[in-house]
Amino acid sequence: MREEKFLIVAINSTNLVMQLEKKLLERGVAIRVIPLPTELSSSCGFSLRGELDDLSKILSLFKEWNLDMDLVDFYGCEKKGLKKIFTPLKKI
Repeated sequence: MREEKFLIVAINSTNLVMQLEKKLLERGVAIRVIPLPTELSSSCGFSLRGELDDLSKILSLFKEWNLDMDLVDFYGCEKKGLKKIFTPLKKI
């Protein structure tokens, strides 16, 4: 059975998702826009998927950009086959 672990950044604005993807890619963060997993809720249907190892860099960039952290939620996802387990991550 294939296992994966990755980061989901849930954002409540489609426009903000697109802006952040562009800015993060420009800063060398491997990230991409994906549909928001149905297990998670947000007012926007999109999220960002990245590597868990990049979480501290993403948080640092969001702070540098003065992003309102109330607009985003972070989740670790562990995927085993078709089953996904989401764990909320603290915003540091």
